[in-house]
Amino acid sequence: MELKVFPEIKFSLDRAALLKKVRIDPESEQAGEILALAEQVEKIARPKALYAVAYVEEKREETVRIDKITFTSRVLSVNLKKVNRVFPYICTCGSEIDQAGMGGNDVLLRFWVEAIKEMALASARTFLANHLQKSYGLNSLAFMSPGHSAKDVWPIEQQKLLFSLLGDVKGLIGVELTSSCLMLPTKTVSGIFFPTRIDYQACRLCQRENCPGRVVAYDASFARSYRMK
Repeated sequence: MELKVFPEIKFSLDRAALLKKVRIDPESEQAGEILALAEQVEKIARPKALYAVAYVEEKREETVRIDKITFTSRVLSVNLKKVNRVFPYICTCGSEIDQAGMGGNDVLLRFWVEAIKEMALASARTFLANHLQKSYGLNSLAFMSPGHSAKDVWPIEQQKLLFSLLGDVKGLIGVELTSSCLMLPTKTVSGIFFPTRIDYQACRLCQRENCPGRVVAYDASFARSYRMK
């Protein structure tokens, strides 16, 4: 299995997007404060990513075996029905911001720092998706992540299998998986990128209301296509 590591991804913070994200008027006094903080954080942030080029060995109704590791998810099995090559991955904002103690014990500053970390993470995943599309000639990509969306889509406990597939993740990019399947640093995502012709969005399978991470609405007909209620 081929493994590729990006230990330092260039991160240029979009100031206007940050102010919009935290709902601060660009002309306010707070805008100056958060932008000064953003400049400090940007200097030390080191977003990272790794991925593997892996192959689907077996597909069953509820399981998929990828490089000798069997994942349990009907949705994953359906999504990979016509796919043989996949890209398990982990992206992170990096541990440098936390190690520097940015924000200290100030609740507001910590909130701002977390927003910046989210943007650093987003830049890492965008970088990786673009890299995969360019390097492997893929027209469109989607991804699935354990614990993302409804519980029965792909249980979060499957994180352990994903980490075992990717090897020494902590040594390579500093990401650790806790016993409760929480990833540290907290602004870290994992999953499998795969080529697809459909508009797969995990949010379309989830009925959870008032979810801060929702990007599209729940779609009952889409859920039925996966034989979900």
